[in-house]
Amino acid sequence: MSHKKTTELCLSIFILAIIVGSGSFTNQEQARQEPRPNTVVEQPVKPPPPTPILPLSQASIDPLAGKAMPKPGPPKPEEVASVLQRAYQKAVVTDTSRDPSFVAGDFNGDGSEDIAISVKPNEALLGEINSEFANWILEDPQKIIVQTGDLGVRRPSVQPAPVRAEKGDTLLAIVHGVGREGWRNPEAKQTYLLKNGAGTNMVTESAESLRSGKGKQNLPRVRGDAIRQKIEGRSGLIIWAGSRYAWFTGAGQ
Repeated sequence: MSHKKTTELCLSIFILAIIVGSGSFTNQEQARQEPRPNTVVEQPVKPPPPTPILPLSQASIDPLAGKAMPKPGPPKPEEVASVLQRAYQKAVVTDTSRDPSFVAGDFNGDGSEDIAISVKPNEALLGEINSEFANWILEDPQKIIVQTGDLGVRRPSVQPAPVRAEKGDTLLAIVHGVGREGWRNPEAKQTYLLKNGAGTNMVTESAESLRSGKGKQNLPRVRGDAIRQKIEGRSGLIIWAGSRYAWFTGAGQ
């Protein structure tokens, strides 16, 4: 090979090396300039803290807001008319001659507020009121014999005749509440009509007051609040006796 050809071959190899090296440098420069995708580091997801279980004494606390739920206000006349319409249709109306004509309290001790209302029967619907297929329980609390202490209810030896509402009667309607809304709840449909159960000076006496008050040893076992009133001049209590209401005037019963 001549010296001229050797020189040309070396020059060609040198130029080719420069071209290859320049391309490699350009690729490396582009790689440095192109933004790299952000590296995402997944953080472990912490489970939410368990919902605290509140004691019964704090059952009225809203777990979301951490604030005490407001207690239901006293019944309003329009609410009383509404619950009577819902529970009894047109069978009874409020006896407005009595003052007060209604009181509220947890009478059956289930933690939900109930309402008791003095009512007059619709004389045109006495047959419906007295029907065995009615949606309410018609009974006479003065025929239920309760005893002091834990002796409970004593059944009469002779089965009493069925209770019937009559023209001119004043009855005590009691609607048992459901849940937090109590007797205002549309599902509150367990109701009673008490013949000889409506009196005067009607007030609610709490179960706590009855259990700790004077003469507590002479009371029957108390399951809920009581309705204190006068019936035919006698002071006494309408109390829940487990499955029915009873009239209690003292240890002599």
